[in-house]
Amino acid sequence: MRPQMDLPTKEEELCPACWGTGHVIDLQRLGGQLKEIRERAGLSMRDLAERLKVSAQQVSDLERGLRRPSMATLAAYLRIAPRE
Repeated sequence: MRPQMDLPTKEEELCPACWGTGHVIDLQRLGGQLKEIRERAGLSMRDLAERLKVSAQQVSDLERGLRRPSMATLAAYLRIAPRE
């Protein structure tokens, strides 16, 4: 028998890769991390939007946790991340 799982809050979503495990994604936390990557790369939202071929509003929504990023978008953020 599976343990009872709480439904995710509005700020969280079930992780599609972990379906059935109860693992959730905190979209606001992820968005904050994406914003930090962009800022450390020295890019404005508009600059990043042009690189991703999306609107600056979409970048803003991602960084505020209002939209779940696609795998392609996550990969693009990782490509701009400064190497430490």
